[in-house]
Amino acid sequence: MSLHRCSLNCFPLYLAIALVGYFIWPAQSASAQNTQLWLTYNHQAQVSRRWGYIFDANQRWTNFKQLHSVVTAFRVGAAYNVSPSVRMHAGYAWFAGHARVAGGNYTRENRLWQQVLFSGNAPKISWFHRVRTEQRFFKVYTGSGENRDEWFTFRARYMFQAMGWLLPPRSISPFAIRWSIADEIMLHAGDNVNNTYFEQNRVVIGPVWHFGPEIELATLYQYNVQQQPNTGSINQLHALRVTILHNLNFYKPDKTSTGISMNRKKAGK
Repeated sequence: MSLHRCSLNCFPLYLAIALVGYFIWPAQSASAQNTQLWLTYNHQAQVSRRWGYIFDANQRWTNFKQLHSVVTAFRVGAAYNVSPSVRMHAGYAWFAGHARVAGGNYTRENRLWQQVLFSGNAPKISWFHRVRTEQRFFKVYTGSGENRDEWFTFRARYMFQAMGWLLPPRSISPFAIRWSIADEIMLHAGDNVNNTYFEQNRVVIGPVWHFGPEIELATLYQYNVQQQPNTGSINQLHALRVTILHNLNFYKPDKTSTGISMNRKKAGK
């Protein structure tokens, strides 16, 4: 079965898998509610026919009434095009978890990550599946900078995302609007997990404002359910995600050399 047919025919299965993250874990326990604002700059570029790179910077705040910084993060990686519909990435990320109160503990995370993207499209919709693995190295520091604890976890993530045009681009203007919806489930294992292998599930939905082939702005609503490893309770997160998407293409195929090689092939026949 082709990726196109499988993605359409199996969509109810993806939805069912997403719902599992909400309903079969102990949602009966008391749930804490939290609101956050996430700002992200996401940059990717193509530098050759096969290779490219990605970089993103993230800042997260909690409590809209009085914003308090909770996470600062940077991610960098290499990209490799296996085929037009398959793309691989690998890289490094650094996460800083800030103290919730003055003088409180804070965390630092060094993360190695790898992922594979499988994409497809139809006349009115496009989608991709993303499988990502992460090796996460944590350190906890006291307010005075003393190393208090450290641990390691392995996390596996699967995401399905679908997109389509609300306002298609026109020849007279590059401006367009598309919709985007995604669901991602995350499982983890390692230190301090305590058999709570389900970590979290994210649903993200909203419009993406297209200003041309290089710049887009995504304004998305995100709903998280996350299981706490120490207690098994479920926390809920409502977040506004604002992301700048910056895409560049430095790869310029050499038409002259391509033509020469084609002529040589013809001459050799």
